[in-house]
Amino acid sequence: MLKKSKLIVDLYQTIIFIKFFIFDISSSLLSRSSKIKMTPYGFKLLGSNLVHHIDMQNGTFEADETTLFQDIFKQIDIFVDVGANIGFYACMARAAGLHVIAIEPQQKNLKYLLANINENKWSDVEIFPLGLASQYGIAKLFGGSSTGASLISNWAGASKMFHQVIPLSTLDILLGGRFSGKK
Repeated sequence: MLKKSKLIVDLYQTIIFIKFFIFDISSSLLSRSSKIKMTPYGFKLLGSNLVHHIDMQNGTFEADETTLFQDIFKQIDIFVDVGANIGFYACMARAAGLHVIAIEPQQKNLKYLLANINENKWSDVEIFPLGLASQYGIAKLFGGSSTGASLISNWAGASKMFHQVIPLSTLDILLGGRFSGKK
């Protein structure tokens, strides 16, 4: 019975690995840009043909989280988007009139983030093309692109095959005391 259980677990882990490996290949090598689209949130968004980018454009991405953020945006002055991806939440915050700091180390995501900020003609969004950690330096970022990238190898099933070396900083270095008295 124990051998059968281990076999099932091993098979399940292999299936998960294959799923994320295929996703990394698709995200890194096969995805292509979609057309810029006006979102229901009042800003333009460019993404790839990946389903979550299309959902971001259509207003169906993370509905509960989006609603929560829209409520939070009414109570704050500054929004720091760590792992900004293509800039969906950063654009939502900027459209709500907030000062936005977007942090995104993944090159493919960064390309879309910059395009989205530019397309909306926002010149006041701060963008940092690096990762955050407890110490500054450099590290490997694992994952092909998209939402599953991490400094932790195999996080969320991401393949070790896809990685890039990125610069690191700390939030203290980036923000320091710049926003004293702001929410």
